[in-house]
Amino acid sequence: IMGNLSQDIDRVEVVRGPGSALYGAGVDAGVVHFITKDPFTHPGTTVSFSGGERSFFSGEMRHAGVTGNGKLGYKITGTYGTANDWELDPNNEHDAQQIAIDGVRDTDYMKSNVNGTGPFTFVQSQPGAFVEGKKSASYHFEGRPYLDGFKAIAAPKMAVRLQAIRGDRAAIEFRGFPPKARDDLVKALGDKITVQESDWNCVLLATPNQKRESMADKRVRQALTLGVDRWGGSKYLSQIAIVKTVGGVMFPNHPLAATKEELTKLKGYGEDVEASRAEAKKLLADAGHSDLKVDFSNRGVDQPYKVVGTWLVDQWRKVGVDTAQRVQPSGPFYDTLRKKKDFDVSIDFNCQSVINPIADMTKFLGSAGNNYANFEDPALEAIYTKIEQEGDAGKLRELVRDFETRALSDEASGIVTLWWYKINPYRSYVKGWKIAPSHYLAQHLDHIWLDK
Repeated sequence: IMGNLSQDIDRVEVVRGPGSALYGAGVDAGVVHFITKDPFTHPGTTVSFSGGERSFFSGEMRHAGVTGNGKLGYKITGTYGTANDWELDPNNEHDAQQIAIDGVRDTDYMKSNVNGTGPFTFVQSQPGAFVEGKKSASYHFEGRPYLDGFKAIAAPKMAVRLQAIRGDRAAIEFRGFPPKARDDLVKALGDKITVQESDWNCVLLATPNQKRESMADKRVRQALTLGVDRWGGSKYLSQIAIVKTVGGVMFPNHPLAATKEELTKLKGYGEDVEASRAEAKKLLADAGHSDLKVDFSNRGVDQPYKVVGTWLVDQWRKVGVDTAQRVQPSGPFYDTLRKKKDFDVSIDFNCQSVINPIADMTKFLGSAGNNYANFEDPALEAIYTKIEQEGDAGKLRELVRDFETRALSDEASGIVTLWWYKINPYRSYVKGWKIAPSHYLAQHLDHIWLDK
């Protein structure tokens, strides 16, 4: 796969503003559209060559034409390029500093060395075990306390990470522990442990695959969300898992997030659990699925996937749904969710870094590249288009409620479980670290030092 050739570009169109409804998640600044030449209007052969410093050479070729009957156009393009890498100049002050750190680089440097800039330089790694780095002399400011280096340990099992902190083999863990683990560490270590907590910009979902006959019926999807006791789940799961907050499509406590009063109007969010489950059973009966069997795909990671997945199996059992949970390692799980799509319902998630709710909520659009429910909902797309264009805060909030109601209640095309909650216990000698609402942030370590 290669990019567009300059010889084949007809024009470039730029559309400013959010466009996630048409192009998927993350398109919040604009779209650049490269339009290539039509072989009917631009037939012929074009060849170009260019060259320059560092033995740079590039060649491009385009050939286009039309078949004899004039009905079929064809186009063949190709490109070739080669050049030597930039070399460090020992007579340049900046390059001389880099040479002092890394030595003289040869043209094959990139084949055996980690490239980049930052507070640390690469020392060594062992796949699946650890990555080690050392302080970069050219990055840090003289006179300030910094880490001399770091060793990042890979430990998928929470028990291993917990014992590493407790035994002081690790000083900090960035993902998060459930309350019980936090309490155990504090009880054992006292003031040797510091704890920071935050809402987490991550929510676990159950995604119904609408390509499956049973899940194409919205009554079945509504029954599944009605069968889940979110308020009770929050109370008990928050003690053993890294989930806590009952919420909708918005990051909890954001000005656009639903209040409890607003949430309880949605199917599956009412506090009368028995009434919700009675409605779920009726919907399943009306849909002809009183004996519904569900193939439920889950990721083989304890926190919070397996914990929440097992809870969902029990919740759905209470409305008569026979759920077979299929737990797979991360690789096969993602293949099932994103490529094979051979599931009735799958665990899914919407985890982002910087809090940008208007962009993050595109996850619930059928057109989004990261939505795996396999459906189209023009009405939901239309609401989101209005959200993108609305400048009044009050009207925007009303539109978000309309979006949320349709996605989670009227159509139940997505089933929200609980938003994650971040608890980070760490050794008290670690200074300068501040919790962020995402496990993707605040891990670069350049502002951390050790008081020991």
